[in-house]
Amino acid sequence: MKKILSTCVAGVLALGASAASATTYLDGYFNLAAPFNYIEDDSGEVLFRSDGNGGYDAVTTGAIMVGDILAGVLDFPGIDAATNVETGGDELSALFLVRVTSVADAGTADANPNTFSYPAVDLTFGAAGTSVWTSVFGADFLGAAAANLGLVGSTDAAIALFFEDDKNNVSLSTQTFAQAVAATVDGIEVGILGLVSPGDNASATDAPRDVDTFGNAAGGGGVSIIGNFGYVGTFLEGIHTFPVSENGMLGSGTNLVTSYPGFPIQDDTQGTFVERVPVPAPLALMALGLLGLAGATRKNA
Repeated sequence: MKKILSTCVAGVLALGASAASATTYLDGYFNLAAPFNYIEDDSGEVLFRSDGNGGYDAVTTGAIMVGDILAGVLDFPGIDAATNVETGGDELSALFLVRVTSVADAGTADANPNTFSYPAVDLTFGAAGTSVWTSVFGADFLGAAAANLGLVGSTDAAIALFFEDDKNNVSLSTQTFAQAVAATVDGIEVGILGLVSPGDNASATDAPRDVDTFGNAAGGGGVSIIGNFGYVGTFLEGIHTFPVSENGMLGSGTNLVTSYPGFPIQDDTQGTFVERVPVPAPLALMALGLLGLAGATRKNA
């Protein structure tokens, strides 16, 4: 998988570096005077599992396990319900990657509206770290984005990396995972979402226990809902045109029986932009130091 991805994305890192200073295409939507607060995405996902040698293999059958990696591409066609980003050829898309941190049996759930029953689990997710991103996607896109965005500090808390461009070439219904990744990262990096603030989290309820369930023919491909998920995160450096107060993203969505041939898993998400209050490590350490100093002063007094 890593070799295939590396071939598909060859040269993209250099493109990202040169594109970072270019005029952005979505400034008409990302507007300080009238910021949007609702966004919709379609996502295609693949479950990966460590091969024990530093690499990751795609998992297309069997049960989801703790330690598995869920990675994919987000394509955002709609903003504020009324605006179709792609009408003018613009595109907002993202890579995302999380690690499964817990799996709890949820009994048997029913798909809706084309009803069929499936073994279900509740899942929690966490950030997997920069090195896992590089292994799964085949290149250090987080490192390149951090440099282009002027981010100081670790990207290990990242769960999504956003891009914008005027190519409108992400097509989850026709592309493979590697092709969709390459079509996503050919744009300009605009933000890195992470789990860094108190309360940041990602989880799923009544998700299929087995990856096979997402492709169950009884569900009518891309129609039946098979569980729900939600998340809230904080942008590690803030999207370039966001108001300071809207530095986070909160979303919820549904798992669907997949209609994407190149992706074993399909989701539909609705998100809003919210205020998060991260606690940077240097500030936290400074606060502890000031508390210590205050204590020493009281003692000496």
